[in-house]
Amino acid sequence: MKRILFCLVLVVLLGMAVPTWAQDSKACDVDSIKNQMNELVASYLSAQAKATDAKSALAAANDLQTQIAALTAGCDNGSAEATAEAVNTGMPTEGKYMLNWSNTQERVCPDGSRSTTTTNRPIFVKVEDGEIVLEDLFIWPVLHLKKNIDGNYFYRRNLTIEDGTILSFEYVTSSIKSGQIEGTSTSFFQANNCSFVTDFKIVLADKNVVCMVGSESSANLRSGPGTTFDRFGKLESNKAVDAVGYATSKDGFKWWKLASGGWIRADLVKEAGRCDKVPETKA
Repeated sequence: MKRILFCLVLVVLLGMAVPTWAQDSKACDVDSIKNQMNELVASYLSAQAKATDAKSALAAANDLQTQIAALTAGCDNGSAEATAEAVNTGMPTEGKYMLNWSNTQERVCPDGSRSTTTTNRPIFVKVEDGEIVLEDLFIWPVLHLKKNIDGNYFYRRNLTIEDGTILSFEYVTSSIKSGQIEGTSTSFFQANNCSFVTDFKIVLADKNVVCMVGSESSANLRSGPGTTFDRFGKLESNKAVDAVGYATSKDGFKWWKLASGGWIRADLVKEAGRCDKVPETKA
């Protein structure tokens, strides 16, 4: 009877304690709590073994419950629950990622044609209003991935090219971790009833990057924020670079300071990321 009572009490108490540990995983030191909990449970088991009746066993259980409450008191449940929710939804860390895109799967076309495409380029990943936003400077439009009924994030778009042909694209994620997103892009050409699947993997490169800029045509770099400064070479076309600061020239133009060196006028480049967070920098 004592053994049954002990098991029931222990299950109830641990069932009460475990949610508390999970909720406070951010605000409290989980490892420390676990170590102290092991000590409390060991003490409880010793007291329960010495108990000669149900009243003594319940008293030991009540002591354990009080000690558990004291152990987890003061933890910040709000921030911990917000963190737990972000983990459960698989939201990625914001920052600069590298996109690897390759259609290794067979193209399904009536004419039996096949092709493989591989590219590796930087994009910026943001999280906004429950969506995962992928910002590519040159090829993809901004993709707002929303969660579907299957729990995956997806985005659909149609593109009409010059001859009137309509291309449909669907991007679907298959795995999301804090620093990695994997999925597939299915493209469908309505004119010839042809479709193929492209695998993509997006891996975090630098979470400290908040802004990337780039130009589709080469643009002059300067040694400072203004045309009065010496030329510093040219920004390679279709290349994304990190912006680490900005300044305003005497004629009122905004200039980006690049991590790779030099300054470039803001109206000559495209931007991706949270460029409003880039700090103002002296020349």
